[in-house]
Amino acid sequence: MLIKVASLLIPQVIVFTPIITSVVIAVVGAARVARQPEKRSEIAYVHGSLLLLLSFLVLPATSMKILRVLTPCFKLKTNGVLLHYVRGGLFVGGGSDALRNATIAFSQADLSIDCDSARFVEAKTIAFLMIAIYPVGIPLVYACLLFCFRRLINPLGCDELTAMRVRRELTDTNPRLRAIEFLFSCYRPGAYGFEVFESVRRIAMTGLIRYVKKKSGPPVTGILFSLVSIIVFREIQPYENPSTNALSTFAQVESNESTPIDSTRYANPVCAVATSIYLPAGLCVAVRTQLGAREQTCTRRNIAAFGEQV
Repeated sequence: MLIKVASLLIPQVIVFTPIITSVVIAVVGAARVARQPEKRSEIAYVHGSLLLLLSFLVLPATSMKILRVLTPCFKLKTNGVLLHYVRGGLFVGGGSDALRNATIAFSQADLSIDCDSARFVEAKTIAFLMIAIYPVGIPLVYACLLFCFRRLINPLGCDELTAMRVRRELTDTNPRLRAIEFLFSCYRPGAYGFEVFESVRRIAMTGLIRYVKKKSGPPVTGILFSLVSIIVFREIQPYENPSTNALSTFAQVESNESTPIDSTRYANPVCAVATSIYLPAGLCVAVRTQLGAREQTCTRRNIAAFGEQV
């Protein structure tokens, strides 16, 4: 019954398939370890990487669908028009269960479901359970894994280049660290936990914005989230590759520019003005970031060359 209700509001292929796939990957990995215990490290690396990759891919879509079920219901006022239900829907006309001068609430995830029905209450219960697995559970697992291996990912007492070299050596020799390499391999040692922030940012941009009730609220909230992302990416410079830092900052600027453009459907004149300001400002930030990336690249090359000479 619960699965049937969930399939009405949350696409089963998006929410339940990753859970089943994760169980299959874990069971197959355990079976392989039981048959080949001498290859335990290699099997743990392969299956652990698959689980992390799966969680990374499904996190935004599943979180968006789950949070959509919990958004405020869509209210419809009849305003004197005679309505009645037909197979979960509404159409104009009379009937034994007709409604006049009433306010009816429907789920935004599925407008054929009444928010006062038992099906919707059960679906909300499932959505709350799924929140513990996807929007909360996955970033929390990332944070716990990175915290447990923080001394190996970010060795203390050495500069950044040395820490990167030591981290690569430890990753090659430590099978447990190699299994979670997907979470930190592209980041600087000092920004090893940035994947947690990135996961929370994706969830906020795809699912939490819809909770703002005012018409101009979602685009304004999206702009604020984008501005925070621009500042974080620009100041922290989390990636090892300076060019990747420049590209990520530029992507955040473009995301910030697209938000007021998309929000013009709200007929807000401020959006047009904001768009004209964000475009040149975004280009300036992108150029400045690229120049900073080149300076960092030259500095790292000079340090590496000096170290080889010594």
